[in-house]
Amino acid sequence: MSDLRRPSDRAAEVAALFDGARLRLARHLAGLRKSDLAALIDKSATAVAAWESGAKHPTAATVAQLALGLSVEPGFFAVRPDDIAALSSTPHFRSLRSTSQLARDQAFAYGQLAVDIAASLERHVEFPDVDVPNLAVAVDDPNDDGPIQAAQLIRGQWGIRTGPAGHLLRLLERHGVLVVFSPPQTASVDAYSFASRVRPVVVLNPIKRDYYRQRFDVAHELGHLVIHGDAEPGGRIVEEQAHLFASELLMPAAEIRDLLPATMGGNAWVTLAKLKEQWGVSIQSLLFRARRLGRLGDISYRNAMTSISARGWRRDEPGLITAIEQPSLLPRAVELLNQEGVDETVLVAQCRVPADLFRIVTSRTPRDLVSELEPSERPTSGAATRVVSLLERRRPTPSITGLYSSKFARRNVMYEIDLLKVGAEEKSGDAIALRFSYGQRWVVVIVDGGFTDVGFELVDHVKDWYNTSHVDLVISTHPDADHINGLTPVLENLDVDELFIHLPSQHRADVSSWGTKATNDLVRVARKHGVTITEPFTGTSRFGGAVTIAGPTAEYYESLLDSVRLGSVQAAAASRGFAGAFGVAARKLARIALDHLPFETLTDLGETSERNNSSVITLLTIDGRRLLLTGDAGIPALTNAAEYLETLSSSNSPLALVQVPHHGSRHNVGPTILNRLLGLETNLIRGEAIISASDKAPKHPSPKVANSFLRRGYPAHTTEEAGVCFPSGVAIRPGWSPSTPLSALDESAEEDD
Repeated sequence: MSDLRRPSDRAAEVAALFDGARLRLARHLAGLRKSDLAALIDKSATAVAAWESGAKHPTAATVAQLALGLSVEPGFFAVRPDDIAALSSTPHFRSLRSTSQLARDQAFAYGQLAVDIAASLERHVEFPDVDVPNLAVAVDDPNDDGPIQAAQLIRGQWGIRTGPAGHLLRLLERHGVLVVFSPPQTASVDAYSFASRVRPVVVLNPIKRDYYRQRFDVAHELGHLVIHGDAEPGGRIVEEQAHLFASELLMPAAEIRDLLPATMGGNAWVTLAKLKEQWGVSIQSLLFRARRLGRLGDISYRNAMTSISARGWRRDEPGLITAIEQPSLLPRAVELLNQEGVDETVLVAQCRVPADLFRIVTSRTPRDLVSELEPSERPTSGAATRVVSLLERRRPTPSITGLYSSKFARRNVMYEIDLLKVGAEEKSGDAIALRFSYGQRWVVVIVDGGFTDVGFELVDHVKDWYNTSHVDLVISTHPDADHINGLTPVLENLDVDELFIHLPSQHRADVSSWGTKATNDLVRVARKHGVTITEPFTGTSRFGGAVTIAGPTAEYYESLLDSVRLGSVQAAAASRGFAGAFGVAARKLARIALDHLPFETLTDLGETSERNNSSVITLLTIDGRRLLLTGDAGIPALTNAAEYLETLSSSNSPLALVQVPHHGSRHNVGPTILNRLLGLETNLIRGEAIISASDKAPKHPSPKVANSFLRRGYPAHTTEEAGVCFPSGVAIRPGWSPSTPLSALDESAEEDD
């Protein structure tokens, strides 16, 4: 509920509960000295100092002046449960010479605000306990091996397995460290950290978008928290010790020493490039490590760094991973509270902070506002950079509704579902990206990734059209190459929260006949990047039921594992595919459109493989609309899913969109299951169907299947010529043309097999 009282009324209440520490916090956030604030409200600097120290209390009128001058609500100054500044240690900044005291005060104030917001959210959501040991080292001895021992202890205590450290940022969060991005106005200040009795904090630079350098920054700041709890910040030895800690944490000497090149000849650069991707660190860090461990001499190291500079790699090294690690502790807390009906406005009011700063602190991604700043305000390096207020009310970033046409302003929820064009010669595949609005944000989901090359296209699609590198959920429907292979680039290059994937070895000891390499490879990548792995069975749901798994059940999945054997339907299906590659179906049959639908010739006799029937069947329920994604599921799998769908309260509403299984194969559907899922034949249009099929696939889509969907009110679009987007309430993308669904097709040329 909004506060309708006059500001003067609120100021009168706050005057009685005025907290000088909150005034100091606001002044630092605004980048002002006491004299600057005094001039702003026509008071003396002595008066400002007295209010901040608590020696005097401002009048209600002065509170209103302070609020107006600093661009905060009067409630910002009200006393809070904890004095975060008094409970926090001095931050560790990389170089005290390169940043002014004013800039450091502002950065520290922002970090304190982040702790304050976290403490407020923690009243409603349980956060991990703080588990950061204090392993102080001697800061007057540059040769002390304490930082190395501390890093080794952290790896053991935090359960980091032998090898690369995985998703480092989430590792910190799981042990109670608060990690946030700073606002773009403060980007001249590098990453920094400080301890507090509430929880330790790491603040990352918002414009340093390099995955490998960011991981070292995170490890460096963790080093300060672990070994420099009582150390004076900013000293050369202190910074070198944090570097040693980070190097040992990310590249343990015992594991990496023999992998590093001993000379820079031969394939040394190739070796370094491979180690970079394996260990998630920059080539420069590897070179530094090689010299430190005695693998490279000083001359070889200097020559290598000269080559780095000549290639322009000092600040822009080439690398495969483009998505930086992103925090999830605060963003997830906000999402969970939104799911329980507590929206952002309530949380902002409870925290008593400016809404814009609340969004920056609780964001998964760095806020890109640099383009909105005046040229003189844009961040550069060096102490001469002007400190810009974080409290000035700038023009707002467009909301979800504002980005699109007013047509959707009347709707509560929007979505876009994209099926990318997938096809390797005669082989079709699936690669689906979708997003829908949920609470105050977009949820991004990927269902299957096609072949490997299509996976990279998916990454670009999410970044270009969804304007994000964050994916909430990836669903691997089943382990066929045309569905699963492209998910590896997705997990490597986007920041993914959760992976839905079946794990056959968790259900049966012998799964050799199933083929598990692709699954195991993808799971290995997911674990490397700290992605949560969940097996999706009937009833599993996310985002308040917006994503619900309709099939398979665990029991049905296990029955499929048991039935895979030599001579099974799977072998028969493979035999059909082999014959087709060399028979009459090696070329796509000419498609003949009819002006009327022929009689139904599709039968219920179609059979497909066990692996196809294990496909995850996903129901999306968005703003009352139901959308069904089917993978390569066949008749028995779809029948089981239909039984579950009929138990849901929304079962009476027709599907708005349905994916035709297995690229439109006639072996996967029949009239009975289509009647159950779509309804009986009709002259009305109930919804739309989508078929992911290669333009060279000889039997995809089947005219019999396309006609059967059309006959039940679902005209089918295909991805044969280009990817297809199904939008609801969003503007048409520039350069995209309308998709024309298939009309009634001649079935006479289609062979029975």
